[in-house]
Amino acid sequence: MGIIAPGILSAIFLGWILYRSFITKDIKKYKNEVFGGFFFIGTWIVIYAVLINIS
Repeated sequence: MGIIAPGILSAIFLGWILYRSFITKDIKKYKNEVFGGFFFIGTWIVIYAVLINIS
């Protein structure tokens, strides 16, 4: 479960971004959350890339 959890959370986050962008059209109010979420996704991509190269 620990391996797929970041992927699931990333999919939920991207769904939230799409909802805020196209349905409510208020994504500019949540700019800090969007940047934080992309930082989260980027961090996990780096962690997985390092783990894949080590093994």
